[in-house]
Amino acid sequence: MENNLSNIKKLLNDLEKYCTKKAKLYDVENLAGPQGKVLYYLYKNKDKKIFVKDIEKKFDMTKSVTSNLLKRMEKNNFIEIIPSKKDRRYKQVVLTSYAENKIPNLLLFTADVHSVLGKDISKDDWLITKKVLKQLAENISKEENSDV
Repeated sequence: MENNLSNIKKLLNDLEKYCTKKAKLYDVENLAGPQGKVLYYLYKNKDKKIFVKDIEKKFDMTKSVTSNLLKRMEKNNFIEIIPSKKDRRYKQVVLTSYAENKIPNLLLFTADVHSVLGKDISKDDWLITKKVLKQLAENISKEENSDV
Protein backbone atom coordinates (compact mmCIF):
# COMPACT_ATOMS: atom_id res chain seq x y z
CA MET A 1 0.00 0.00 0.00
CA GLU A 2 2.85 2.40 0.84
CA ASN A 3 4.22 2.21 -2.71
CA ASN A 4 0.74 2.91 -4.13
CA LEU A 5 0.42 6.02 -1.98
CA SER A 6 3.80 7.24 -3.22
CA ASN A 7 2.71 6.55 -6.79
CA ILE A 8 -0.53 8.48 -6.28
CA LYS A 9 1.36 11.43 -4.80
CA LYS A 10 3.84 11.43 -7.69
CA LEU A 11 1.00 11.20 -10.23
CA LEU A 12 -0.78 14.17 -8.63
CA ASN A 13 2.42 16.24 -8.70
CA ASP A 14 3.13 15.28 -12.32
CA LEU A 15 -0.47 16.01 -13.31
CA GLU A 16 -0.34 19.44 -11.68
CA LYS A 17 2.90 20.31 -13.51
CA TYR A 18 1.52 19.02 -16.81
CA CYS A 19 -1.76 20.91 -16.46
CA THR A 20 0.05 24.13 -15.56
CA LYS A 21 2.22 23.81 -18.67
CA LYS A 22 -0.73 22.95 -20.95
CA ALA A 23 -2.91 25.69 -19.47
CA LYS A 24 -0.39 28.29 -20.62
CA LEU A 25 -0.63 26.97 -24.17
CA TYR A 26 -4.42 27.39 -24.12
CA ASP A 27 -4.30 30.78 -22.37
CA VAL A 28 -6.19 29.46 -19.34
CA GLU A 29 -3.39 29.66 -16.74
CA ASN A 30 -5.66 30.37 -13.79
CA LEU A 31 -8.27 27.86 -14.90
CA ALA A 32 -6.43 24.53 -14.65
CA GLY A 33 -7.66 23.96 -11.08
CA PRO A 34 -10.54 25.02 -8.84
CA GLN A 35 -11.17 28.30 -10.66
CA GLY A 36 -11.70 26.39 -13.91
CA LYS A 37 -14.08 23.93 -12.25
CA VAL A 38 -16.18 26.74 -10.82
CA LEU A 39 -16.07 28.64 -14.11
CA TYR A 40 -17.26 25.57 -16.00
CA TYR A 41 -20.01 24.95 -13.42
CA LEU A 42 -21.23 28.53 -13.79
CA TYR A 43 -21.10 28.25 -17.57
CA LYS A 44 -23.10 25.00 -17.63
CA ASN A 45 -25.68 26.56 -15.30
CA LYS A 46 -25.80 30.06 -16.78
CA ASP A 47 -29.57 29.81 -17.14
CA LYS A 48 -29.87 29.49 -13.32
CA LYS A 49 -29.10 31.85 -10.49
CA ILE A 50 -26.05 30.47 -8.70
CA PHE A 51 -25.20 31.73 -5.24
CA VAL A 52 -22.04 31.43 -3.14
CA LYS A 53 -23.78 28.76 -1.00
CA ASP A 54 -24.45 26.69 -4.15
CA ILE A 55 -20.74 26.64 -4.95
CA GLU A 56 -19.86 25.70 -1.36
CA LYS A 57 -22.25 22.77 -1.54
CA LYS A 58 -21.41 21.63 -5.09
CA PHE A 59 -17.67 21.52 -4.47
CA ASP A 60 -17.88 20.52 -0.78
CA MET A 61 -15.82 23.50 0.35
CA THR A 62 -15.87 25.45 3.58
CA LYS A 63 -17.19 28.99 3.63
CA SER A 64 -13.69 30.47 3.99
CA VAL A 65 -12.19 28.38 1.16
CA THR A 66 -15.09 29.31 -1.11
CA SER A 67 -14.76 32.97 -0.19
CA ASN A 68 -11.02 33.01 -0.96
CA LEU A 69 -11.52 31.17 -4.25
CA LEU A 70 -14.27 33.55 -5.38
CA LYS A 71 -12.19 36.58 -4.37
CA ARG A 72 -9.36 35.30 -6.60
CA MET A 73 -11.81 34.69 -9.43
CA GLU A 74 -13.24 38.18 -9.03
CA LYS A 75 -9.72 39.66 -8.99
CA ASN A 76 -8.96 37.72 -12.19
CA ASN A 77 -12.11 39.20 -13.77
CA PHE A 78 -13.82 35.80 -14.20
CA ILE A 79 -16.85 36.52 -12.04
CA GLU A 80 -18.91 39.26 -10.54
CA ILE A 81 -20.55 38.85 -7.13
CA ILE A 82 -23.91 40.55 -6.85
CA PRO A 83 -25.60 40.89 -3.44
CA SER A 84 -29.31 40.08 -3.41
CA LYS A 85 -31.59 43.09 -3.23
CA LYS A 86 -33.95 41.19 -0.92
CA ASP A 87 -31.39 39.68 1.44
CA ARG A 88 -27.77 40.88 1.42
CA ARG A 89 -26.59 37.56 2.90
CA TYR A 90 -27.24 35.93 -0.47
CA LYS A 91 -24.68 36.72 -3.13
CA GLN A 92 -25.17 35.66 -6.73
CA VAL A 93 -22.10 34.62 -8.71
CA VAL A 94 -22.15 35.66 -12.37
CA LEU A 95 -19.67 35.04 -15.18
CA THR A 96 -18.10 38.07 -16.81
CA SER A 97 -17.88 38.38 -20.57
CA TYR A 98 -14.10 37.94 -20.18
CA ALA A 99 -14.72 34.53 -18.57
CA GLU A 100 -17.24 33.53 -21.21
CA ASN A 101 -14.62 34.26 -23.87
CA LYS A 102 -12.23 31.88 -22.06
CA ILE A 103 -14.71 28.96 -22.11
CA PRO A 104 -13.81 27.64 -25.60
CA ASN A 105 -10.12 27.50 -24.62
CA LEU A 106 -11.00 25.86 -21.32
CA LEU A 107 -13.00 23.19 -23.14
CA LEU A 108 -10.14 22.57 -25.58
CA PHE A 109 -7.65 22.38 -22.71
CA THR A 110 -9.84 19.90 -20.82
CA ALA A 111 -10.36 17.72 -23.91
CA ASP A 112 -6.62 17.73 -24.60
CA VAL A 113 -5.72 16.71 -21.03
CA HIS A 114 -8.35 13.94 -21.04
CA SER A 115 -7.07 12.70 -24.38
CA VAL A 116 -3.50 12.49 -23.11
CA LEU A 117 -4.51 10.84 -19.83
CA GLY A 118 -6.78 8.34 -21.52
CA LYS A 119 -4.33 7.27 -24.21
CA ASP A 120 -4.00 3.46 -24.36
CA ILE A 121 -6.34 2.94 -21.37
CA SER A 122 -9.38 0.78 -22.00
CA LYS A 123 -12.88 1.80 -20.97
CA ASP A 124 -12.94 -1.10 -18.50
CA ASP A 125 -9.70 0.07 -16.90
CA TRP A 126 -11.10 3.60 -16.57
CA LEU A 127 -14.20 2.20 -14.87
CA ILE A 128 -12.05 0.21 -12.44
CA THR A 129 -9.93 3.29 -11.73
CA LYS A 130 -13.06 5.33 -11.05
CA LYS A 131 -14.35 2.62 -8.70
CA VAL A 132 -11.05 2.40 -6.79
CA LEU A 133 -10.75 6.19 -6.45
CA LYS A 134 -14.33 6.38 -5.18
CA GLN A 135 -13.63 3.65 -2.62
CA LEU A 136 -10.45 5.40 -1.45
CA ALA A 137 -12.42 8.63 -0.97
CA GLU A 138 -15.18 6.78 0.90
CA ASN A 139 -12.62 5.11 3.17
CA ILE A 140 -11.10 8.47 4.05
CA SER A 141 -14.52 10.01 4.62
CA LYS A 142 -15.59 7.16 6.91
CA GLU A 143 -12.37 7.47 8.90
CA GLU A 144 -12.72 11.24 9.23
CA ASN A 145 -16.28 10.85 10.47
CA SER A 146 -15.53 8.05 12.94
CA ASP A 147 -15.35 8.66 16.68
CA VAL A 148 -11.78 7.41 16.88
